[in-house]
Amino acid sequence: MELYSTEEQQAEELQKFWKQNGKTIIIGIIMGVIGILGWEQFKSYRQGVMEENTYTYMTVIKNLNADYNENTVKATEKLIKDQDGSIYAELAAFNLATLAVDQKNDIEKAMVNLEISAKSSDDALASISKLRLARVYAQEQRFDDAYKLLNELNDEIYGATVSELVGDFKLLQGKNDEARAAYQKAYDKIKDTQEIQHNQLLKIKLDDLNGSAAAAKTEAKTEAKTEAKTEAKTEAKTEVKTEAKTEAKTEADAK
Repeated sequence: MELYSTEEQQAEELQKFWKQNGKTIIIGIIMGVIGILGWEQFKSYRQGVMEENTYTYMTVIKNLNADYNENTVKATEKLIKDQDGSIYAELAAFNLATLAVDQKNDIEKAMVNLEISAKSSDDALASISKLRLARVYAQEQRFDDAYKLLNELNDEIYGATVSELVGDFKLLQGKNDEARAAYQKAYDKIKDTQEIQHNQLLKIKLDDLNGSAAAAKTEAKTEAKTEAKTEAKTEAKTEVKTEAKTEAKTEADAK
């Protein structure tokens, strides 16, 4: 702003400025106040919605866990539909999938709901859902889909678990050598950690396959030896018979 020589000039310029811009300033102030109040109201509304959604989720899941029946399942499915895309819907789908298997062995319902929670923006929920969904896919002989899900998981966090599951799936497919390699990979990842103390089953799986392989080799060697002995005996008998015939013929010719 320019400097003015007298207070009168300053007052006149201020009056001119106010006449020209006063309405705009007042409107701006009013809009600012409305904006602040509106934002506060929006935050209050949003907080109210979140609290209502949380209460609804907790009530529905509590009822589902207490009694898995047609009504509680429908209520959970309604929540999932109404709050589609929210963390509440994804958690509800995960819980429904778990109970569907535990209570009714309903693989189809588990699959549908795990496919929802597996798409969660929450990494932990999505990862656990993918691990469980991969197991369901494998049970349904959808091995390509199962392996695809496992490949999406963070190797640094889930590497040993993924390798063990690959071993399980390969075993289901009758690919014992590949299963053994996968189990060995999983074992190598945790053998020097405390996790090995909590996963003795992995060692048992690996030992069983190694034992089976060793047994198979021993059996193959035994069979090979048996075949060789049998063949040798047969050849010896044949040679004896041939030799006896030759000698008999020679003696007959000499007479």
